[in-house]
Amino acid sequence: MLTSSSGSTSVIVVGLENKLEKKGVTLGIRDAGNVEVTDGLESGERVVTTGAFELSKLEEDVLAKTKVEIQAPKEEEEDEK
Repeated sequence: MLTSSSGSTSVIVVGLENKLEKKGVTLGIRDAGNVEVTDGLESGERVVTTGAFELSKLEEDVLAKTKVEIQAPKEEEEDEK
């Protein structure tokens, strides 16, 4: 989540063709590091979690031209006993 000096909150989402977009969101309940987004996102949208702060510094036209590479999640290794 990105919070501006005016108090508005936004996120960076990965859209079509892995292009980035900054979207305003409305937040709800906050609990132990989790935050409910009550408005501004559609089901299934991919939100950037790592590097979003740096991406938010880009001008809107530069952000719109930026493509990201999605890294597959690491598989958890099972502990061998």
